[in-house]
Amino acid sequence: MKADRAFALLCWAIAVILGMGEALVHPLTRAIGGANTEAPGHLWGLQATVDGLAEWGPFVRHADVGFPGDFTVHLVDPVSLLAYAPGALLSPAFGWNLVHFGAIGLGAWG
Repeated sequence: MKADRAFALLCWAIAVILGMGEALVHPLTRAIGGANTEAPGHLWGLQATVDGLAEWGPFVRHADVGFPGDFTVHLVDPVSLLAYAPGALLSPAFGWNLVHFGAIGLGAWG
């Protein structure tokens, strides 16, 4: 049983190193994800929600952004917000990386 746990921990460590790459070296300034993917949109949505929590309280459902034009953005990552918000106090990139670090950990655990 202990060998299975050691192997699972080793696999998790390898997944973290390969999956997080440069974000492990610069966790406050390098966010996981490519610029031409949907990652920036999710990161922006989480940060807009965190910014809105101070103004509108804990029942944030959407942010009226006003750029470009008037449109409404709905939070599509409510579970990710639980990991993102504490990390975003240091930097948005750190919050985003914390979400992915937690996802890798959850995947290794389950």
